[in-house]
Amino acid sequence: MSDDGSSLSDDEGDMPTQPPGGGLLSWRMAPEVSLSDWKIEIVYDHTDESGVVSNKKDIYYVHRCFLAGGPRKSMYFAKLFKGGQYMEAQLRKSSIELHELIAKAFPVLLDYLYSADAKPKLTTENATALNYLSEYFSFKHLRWTVREFWMKDIKNAKTCGTYYEHAHILSQDEILQAAVQACREHIMRIDTSSRIVHVPDTSFWIKVLENGAPIERNVYRDGGDRWDGRYNIYRDGDVKWSRHVSKLVAAFVCAVPVDQENFQKLTNADVLPHIDGKVALSLIEAERLLFGSDDSSLTSLQERCIDAFTRDRNQIDNLLKEEAMPTLRNQNGRVLSELLVRSLRFTSRMYRGY
Repeated sequence: MSDDGSSLSDDEGDMPTQPPGGGLLSWRMAPEVSLSDWKIEIVYDHTDESGVVSNKKDIYYVHRCFLAGGPRKSMYFAKLFKGGQYMEAQLRKSSIELHELIAKAFPVLLDYLYSADAKPKLTTENATALNYLSEYFSFKHLRWTVREFWMKDIKNAKTCGTYYEHAHILSQDEILQAAVQACREHIMRIDTSSRIVHVPDTSFWIKVLENGAPIERNVYRDGGDRWDGRYNIYRDGDVKWSRHVSKLVAAFVCAVPVDQENFQKLTNADVLPHIDGKVALSLIEAERLLFGSDDSSLTSLQERCIDAFTRDRNQIDNLLKEEAMPTLRNQNGRVLSELLVRSLRFTSRMYRGY
């Protein structure tokens, strides 16, 4: 019966508009349409591009059956819904404070709960946050799925930095340890533009570099005797490894405040026996700013940096460029005299043909 009293059969009238989600119930629907029976408020601090922090609140109108029912259920919400003594249960509302990284991933979690898809839409950018959510709300199936994803995805020079950055912010220790190991194994593929270089956590680089260059070894992928390819892992003390890492360390100590103790850990001769000439002057200046200038003798780092300069004609030429002058003027007489003497010695040998 229609509003005007007339009768309508199933075949009469226009086809009704298809609701969002292809007809499936969705948390994205208006609550009066979806008959939502629970509200979730996610509260977080948002930092804009200019660095201004403001408090934000995202509101989701959801359904208890999706949160606490079926194989994907949350034990957190299942317990909450059964416990009538909780104030949340009486108000039918949860208000939760989370980090902005996690707040941004919350819609992905809800899409997974409401979707027929077997897996959530996981990416490098949201995996750590979803790992946190799966633990916080005790989603056992989601926890297993997310962990399976990040354990594979993290083993990449392009992704391990993102995982470490996010795990450091969200205190995800298992991911932190895996990211350190991945960065250690793929460090030759990490360059100074990588976001991991600018993460303000000195302990990360200390952990990555504490054992020096990996020892060369054969790796059998099938775990048996059959040889199935060999990874190119550099020898202990390898010049190429050390010079590459010196560029990463220089980028880090120039971008992130480092104290004297940690600076020495990152630049000692056991970790960096060889310095790349392109960053030698930057490291000498970083050391001077931290420890001051003492011309009684050269430090170990000064020795290695000067050696890097004076073994390459191109680097000697770079010392004469205008951009190097301000830093050179800051150095003490011992450093400058050693640079001059060794540069002349190298140039003389080069012209004499040996």
